[in-house]
Amino acid sequence: MAVAWLPDEDEVELILSDMAKHYDARIVAYYEAAFFAGFRPEEEIALRWEKIDSRRKTGLIDTARTGGAEKETKNYEVREVEFNDRAWKAIESMRAWTGLKDNEKGHGHVFENPKTGKPWVSEADQRDNYWTPTMKRLRLRRRRAYQTRSTCATLMLEGGADIRYIQEMLGHVELSTTQIYTQVSIRRLKAVHSLTHPSAKIDRPATTPAEGDGAVDIPPLVANKPCGDAAELMAALAAEAVED
Repeated sequence: MAVAWLPDEDEVELILSDMAKHYDARIVAYYEAAFFAGFRPEEEIALRWEKIDSRRKTGLIDTARTGGAEKETKNYEVREVEFNDRAWKAIESMRAWTGLKDNEKGHGHVFENPKTGKPWVSEADQRDNYWTPTMKRLRLRRRRAYQTRSTCATLMLEGGADIRYIQEMLGHVELSTTQIYTQVSIRRLKAVHSLTHPSAKIDRPATTPAEGDGAVDIPPLVANKPCGDAAELMAALAAEAVED
């Protein structure tokens, strides 16, 4: 199965910038967290403040919300997500609106529908009213809002994150070995080619900062691991999006 077309880093910023021009800041926060934390939509709208650890900048993902009802997450897995700076900024920005809601002890939902001031019932509303119109307005290739999750994995892989860390973060520790093809690494492979091919006309970094031994900085995805794990992860995410 070929992985569906995903927004690259530039498109992510374009999408968020356009949303900021047209929509409430709570919509931007929702999608920024989606892009940089890798939530499933039903997990993101179920996230509560009581599950957020502000000191450690982590969140406990153990609930999904569909049709207004909350249940266990997909595959019944419970996981802790460590938020990067972008995801944490988006989540923290929601405190002004939802941090003291519910029983005034900060146990309300993190994200809310700006039209109602209440938790999202499902992911369909933000998809139909915000995501799809943004894609059309920017004339970007059609893709599902669920693919923010795959984009998160892609950008982390391209940044050199360890595949097992990404699997655990996204709740895909155990992967099927039947899906072995993906297009996600093409851009990264081109970057490696530019760094290592003798005909490349760019300024090459002289050392890898972590090693300092004069080695060319080849990303772990290519240098240290076969692409199979990454391919399986992306194929699993693609299949998950189709099921949604």
